[in-house]
Amino acid sequence: MEVPKDYNVKGGLISFGDNILLEIFGEMTSVRDVQQFLGVDKKTFALKNH
Repeated sequence: MEVPKDYNVKGGLISFGDNILLEIFGEMTSVRDVQQFLGVDKKTFALKNH
């Protein structure tokens, strides 16, 4: 299973720097929101690599 630190890559797809996803997840109020966010992020990454 991937953990949020795996997504914190400078110059990566999001490229906002360290711990940005931890801040985003901290603002989310439900586990379902986090699941949706990760699902969209993975689909976007897959399209980028297509």
